[in-house]
Amino acid sequence: MELYGRLNIYDDANVAFGVRPVVTLKPNIKAVGKDINGAWDIEMKRALEAPIAVTKLYKETEQLLEFENFDTSLVNITGTTSATEPGIYTATISLKEPGVYMWLDGTSDDIDISWKIIDTKVDIYNTTYSGITPRNEVKTDTSFGFTFVGLTSNFEKVNIPIVNLEIGKTYTLGFTESSTGNFYSNDTVRNYGCNINDSRNTNTSAKITNLSWKQEYSGNNRNGVIIFKATATTMYWSWDMSTLVDGETGTFLFENITIDLIKDTPRIDNANYTTYGGTIYSKEITNSSLNFSISGTNGIYEKINIPIINLDVGKEYTLKFTESSSGATPYTSAGIRLYGCKVTGEKDNDTSKMFSNPDWKQETLGIDRSGSITFTATATTMYWNWELSQLMDNSYTTVILKDVSVSKNT
Repeated sequence: MELYGRLNIYDDANVAFGVRPVVTLKPNIKAVGKDINGAWDIEMKRALEAPIAVTKLYKETEQLLEFENFDTSLVNITGTTSATEPGIYTATISLKEPGVYMWLDGTSDDIDISWKIIDTKVDIYNTTYSGITPRNEVKTDTSFGFTFVGLTSNFEKVNIPIVNLEIGKTYTLGFTESSTGNFYSNDTVRNYGCNINDSRNTNTSAKITNLSWKQEYSGNNRNGVIIFKATATTMYWSWDMSTLVDGETGTFLFENITIDLIKDTPRIDNANYTTYGGTIYSKEITNSSLNFSISGTNGIYEKINIPIINLDVGKEYTLKFTESSSGATPYTSAGIRLYGCKVTGEKDNDTSKMFSNPDWKQETLGIDRSGSITFTATATTMYWNWELSQLMDNSYTTVILKDVSVSKNT
């Protein structure tokens, strides 16, 4: 008679790339006459979590199969490991050392992994207009342009579908915008900008009030990036074109349109910054930069809060950036005004007082100053709070934050 049992012991404190030690105890008991002889066979293996494939976005070039946080040196990979066209593909994963490693379910068998390339794109050819009769339309897969005549009583809308999204995933929409025409300059009256929603905005009687990107003046080649989370498989890039003086013709061109999938790694969520006090004008946003102007008001300590997301509570991080500023001369006395920033667990919206303990400060204007802040995350989202209260009444300055990165230290 032989009896076998098994005890799995997991050490969660020492998991690396999904590898966990497993101890298997096998009692080997044999009856010989009236005597029973017993022994234990001890087998120790390390258990691997099955890999999760990274979803790819269609790029018109060959892409390789990749996994999330998995050590591929421990396995052999066969089947379809690269592809170009959108679709679902299958690869087979086999353990290189089945005597040393096993899967978490206790088996050592080969497993099949599905991975996919999604043709997520801006569907320019199905753009719809509300309150606009477009002229001279130009459409390609990554650009489109048109002209239209403005009407003061209309808040004209343009809606461009973004298709084949995965619900819950975070994306960036990048573009270059150029425009010409006789535009309103008062934002309280008219708007020119865009945001992303799960339905078309066809309301021509009101402007969009929560723009993700805006530009109030005509010009050429302004870059923009909108970061958004998909709440539907099709979202809509909605533009409020209500910028033109009555009867004036405007020309709009959007080029270099791209869609990219963002991994849930620590980063700044600069597309969702908030401001308090004063008037702050966003000029350009990318994944790692924020460019804006501010008008000053005596007695007001204007604040801007940029979220830092996807953090592990209790872990230490380093925020690095390059800062440049130009424009009006700031106050030079730290006892009167300050220009600096700090990282905290909540937004600083108090416009009645300045920071008492900035993590980084700069009281004079200049170009390309490097900054670094080390902080411990007390929440999964922290806030990079800037105080921009360095200006005299009705004076302006432009601030550029670029080369921004967030890295975990521990």
